[in-house]
Amino acid sequence: MKEPSIYDRQDLVFDRKKLPDQLYAVGAGGVGWWAAFFAAMAGVPEIILGDYDKIDETNRGRLPVTNKDVGEYKTEVLKREILDVRPDCRVICVNEMFSGPFLESMMSVLSPSGKKVVVLSAVDKSSVDDEIREMCKKRGIKYVRCGVEGNLVTFFTKANQVIDLEPGSDGYTIVPSWVGSSAMAGVFAASLIVLPVEVTPREVNIDKIIKGEK
Repeated sequence: MKEPSIYDRQDLVFDRKKLPDQLYAVGAGGVGWWAAFFAAMAGVPEIILGDYDKIDETNRGRLPVTNKDVGEYKTEVLKREILDVRPDCRVICVNEMFSGPFLESMMSVLSPSGKKVVVLSAVDKSSVDDEIREMCKKRGIKYVRCGVEGNLVTFFTKANQVIDLEPGSDGYTIVPSWVGSSAMAGVFAASLIVLPVEVTPREVNIDKIIKGEK
């Protein structure tokens, strides 16, 4: 009798041979954290986590972290969690402020020709997302964008589409969120990462789903 495998049931859903070789998860907060974790569980073999921020008390409302993790880089804590469940996954942490040019320079080193690469933009700064989207469009790389506001999840992959983040005075957007909507957004983002699909902007409202509204 065949020994059970981690991916036995997943293989009934989609072909793992079509998974990307690399995922660049730019932003390791709520959405980026869950998306990278789920992508690793699905079998993405290499993940580059990019975020200069550290865990604080507000993150404990959306992420499976403890008070012992407060003050550590988000990327480092997430790397430990990924390796706990998928020790064969190669995880690289980049604790830097990201921009389109910085990401492109990283790819020139870490992403040799022939690798299937996906970039997840889970940043809070609209100008950085613009740069990442344009870089992906120029290089022909799949771009995934997913965001959450309260119980509303938005997502898309088309590189010529834009989400209006309505940034604050410093260019950043702080939106209401909780673990449920953040994890659901991570599910949609991870699905767009691992499945060979492209979608224009769409949204899912958790409140409406639960209430049975359209």
